[in-house]
Amino acid sequence: MARQYDRNRHRKIYPINRRTPSPAIPAGGVTMETATVTFSSSASETYTFAAAYSSVPIVIATSNDNVNIYISSINTSQVVINASEAFTGSVFLQITES
Repeated sequence: MARQYDRNRHRKIYPINRRTPSPAIPAGGVTMETATVTFSSSASETYTFAAAYSSVPIVIATSNDNVNIYISSINTSQVVINASEAFTGSVFLQITES
């Protein structure tokens, strides 16, 4: 008689060197903000930060449209976002202190 396997008990076993994640939050907390900048037939927009940063923050800019988004200038109070061409749409920002 052939051996029977219960398919409901099948599970994937990871190798021994797989470690479980250990998330941590820095002791002082992190200043972070998100924003949406609307472009209307323009290739450049400026966003002024809502929070105060002591050093230049890390800014990530993305868009759902088929244009390249890049940051041309950044300081502790604002960021200038440019697009590869004039378009109408939204650019999403994630700002985190460095």
